[in-house]
Amino acid sequence: MRFPLLIAPAVLALGGCAGSADQTAPTPSAAVDIVTARSGQIIRDLVVYGDITADASSRQDFVAPVEARIARIAAPLGSVVSRGQPVIYLSPSPQGSLDLAQAKTSASQANAALERARRLRADGLMSDADVEAAQASARTASALLKSLQTRGYVLRASASGTISQVNYSVGGIVPAGTTIAALTIDGDVRARFGIDPALARLVHRGDPITVTPTSGGQPIASSVIAVDPVVDPVSRLASVYARVPAQAEIAPGEPLKGAITVATHDNALTVPHEALLDDGGQKYVFTVVKGKAKRVDVSTGAGTNGQVAIMTGLNVGDQVVTNGAAGVSDGMAVAQSRPASSASAKPAGVSKK
Repeated sequence: MRFPLLIAPAVLALGGCAGSADQTAPTPSAAVDIVTARSGQIIRDLVVYGDITADASSRQDFVAPVEARIARIAAPLGSVVSRGQPVIYLSPSPQGSLDLAQAKTSASQANAALERARRLRADGLMSDADVEAAQASARTASALLKSLQTRGYVLRASASGTISQVNYSVGGIVPAGTTIAALTIDGDVRARFGIDPALARLVHRGDPITVTPTSGGQPIASSVIAVDPVVDPVSRLASVYARVPAQAEIAPGEPLKGAITVATHDNALTVPHEALLDDGGQKYVFTVVKGKAKRVDVSTGAGTNGQVAIMTGLNVGDQVVTNGAAGVSDGMAVAQSRPASSASAKPAGVSKK
């Protein structure tokens, strides 16, 4: 009759053990990718647009020395010319012809007056000062006549190149100082690219640039030859210049695209972009210390090719959670989801120091 009393405590004991087992929760954990924070160089390609500039070093303008008539265009648009070859023949304009005739008359009259002054001086009817004044007038008139007679009415190429501009046709009257035609001189040409003034500070002479015609064509490897930080008042852009080889056969004014490779940070800690998390504007990452996640607030710099520079918060060698970071909390146990050698491989776009 006492057996039930013995069984009841045993049942209660078993029930209590089962309840304790049910109340024990598993430790939270996550399988993540982990990389090592490295010291490296952030490399970035800046895309810019521009064209070939026909500056003084690569262009010759054919300018009318006096008002003149275009008698002949010896080298039409597109002509290939050599140094010294005639390009434009001019003849005096009606006003030029009148000026020349007046200069001849003035020179003749001045010389006659000088001869008369010398005769009168010999007869004692004029002073030495009168003769000197007549000589000065004759010299001035003769110099003007010679200038009009010897002015260049044949405009020649100063170097080999291609006629890239013709502004007038035969028979036209052009004022003095007018550009009649232009020559693009053979040899390397200069390309100008517009760039955001803030980004211009990242570019230095010698930086590599790849130049490609926007209309299509093979990319041209070159380098930056100058950076002008002065902002253009129209485009609001600064300028970057690069040399383009003559073999590229790119015409002045042809639109170009450039990709400038710059180093935005020389010795920055870098981690993949996916490692970054945001808490109300505060960037942070999870590092792994003794198998557990630890939140670390960071400040960031420039980024490219999936990498971002960490300016403060991390040290070289820190283990940082990448894929899976969004599901991690501070203090959570974490484990590498794939071999460390694969996850911590050198990222693209970062030059290891």
